[in-house]
Amino acid sequence: MDYNPQFPQYTERFKEKFVTTFGASRLQKKFHPRNEKPPSLQTTPTLDPSTDILPTQFRLAMIAEMIHTGSLLHDDVLDASALRRGVSSAPAKFMTKLSILGGHFMVSRASVALVQLRNQEVMRMMSRSIQNLIEGEIIQMKDVIQAAADGVTLRLDSTKWSRKHQDMWNTYLQKSYLKTGSLMARAIRATVMLGGCV
Repeated sequence: MDYNPQFPQYTERFKEKFVTTFGASRLQKKFHPRNEKPPSLQTTPTLDPSTDILPTQFRLAMIAEMIHTGSLLHDDVLDASALRRGVSSAPAKFMTKLSILGGHFMVSRASVALVQLRNQEVMRMMSRSIQNLIEGEIIQMKDVIQAAADGVTLRLDSTKWSRKHQDMWNTYLQKSYLKTGSLMARAIRATVMLGGCV
């Protein structure tokens, strides 16, 4: 259910709000392989257009986007990036200090909006994703510092080289999860929770 008391009219369960459809025909809840023919596997599943997204779920999507945008503003400063997706980055266009303040502002506004959802578990989960973003940046900075210390050309035998590559790959995966994957995963889980599932 939607736990925000401002919207008491939304009381449907999550599984009843989001129904997957195949073409024009709905999947029935009582679908059983022996009783009915399965939908065509060539038809692309879509969400039923008549279903509604709860207001708190919609707000959570905006909150996740604000957190992500704030992290990108900070990321461009840390990476000294001149470009972001083919255009001038915020630090290149508005200076470093304004980019940092802009990132802080976005994350702080997202935090205020998060509190307004009035769901402690969702607040805890999304706050953890902000913590993860910072941890991911720290790992990335350590990696950059270590690479500079090692020098550009590494002369290692094949065993050490292979182990070095594996360590670099593991660090990359961990950093990618913390900087982006954690936010997406936690936002999706929080959306389901706002829909009434735990």
